[in-house]
Amino acid sequence: LAGEKKSGDESILELRQDISLLNLANDLYLTKEQIESLLPIINEATAIRESAKQAILELQPATEKAFKNLKTELEKNQETPAEVKERASGLNHQIKQIQEDTGERLVALEKKVEETLTEQQRCLIDDFVPCLIPPQKTTNPTRIGQAKDDTSAQENMLTKVRKLSPQEYARHKEKILQRLRDLFEEKVFVLYPEEEEAFRSRVLEVFDRARSLSESDFQVQKKSLAEEMSIGKLSKQGRRRKGEPGAVGRYFLNKNMAEILKTRLKSL
Repeated sequence: LAGEKKSGDESILELRQDISLLNLANDLYLTKEQIESLLPIINEATAIRESAKQAILELQPATEKAFKNLKTELEKNQETPAEVKERASGLNHQIKQIQEDTGERLVALEKKVEETLTEQQRCLIDDFVPCLIPPQKTTNPTRIGQAKDDTSAQENMLTKVRKLSPQEYARHKEKILQRLRDLFEEKVFVLYPEEEEAFRSRVLEVFDRARSLSESDFQVQKKSLAEEMSIGKLSKQGRRRKGEPGAVGRYFLNKNMAEILKTRLKSL
């Protein structure tokens, strides 16, 4: 909201996201005609999101009351009155329906964005990994985002995880997971809130698999396991969920990209 004060963490996250979007926009070389076509689509997406947000806010007081009533009845450990269950379920369904409808409308707009972009631009977006400092230009002009092939840190982490006793692993695995997230932040991987649980589940699954291997098998599979925890691999987890936009929609259908493109248009 305009004038809303952000916390330090929120402000830094927003700046990182803006810088990542700028890195992406700089390497796409969008034409004036493309930007002029994209801006109305992005503005429509913004309006859709704002409308959905307002609709959910209007339902919030009644939903909180209904959920609290349901919680109170469940705490009694007795038969819950039908009207209490129906009220909570009905409001929950309304909110889910708003979210699903919003997702479907955004997916439709994402297709319009994709039609505006060239095939090469779409490939660049699909392979893009959010970054603060992009890698130096190479002979491959399509290389953008953060370098994704260095897995030495992940390999070292897996080696250390294997050396922990079951008790030590249970006690320290969350700290180790946080260390990996910090590593990504150092390399400036922007982990969006909705990706946090997928990130956690994926990494812990790799940890468990690494710990279950014999030493000889681990040495053979170490690099491939580490690659599953690489920035590029994890950044693609859940990029496109059913009824939700994928990479193109995520990077383009937001107000921040609209502001970047408006500024860019003035210089063309």
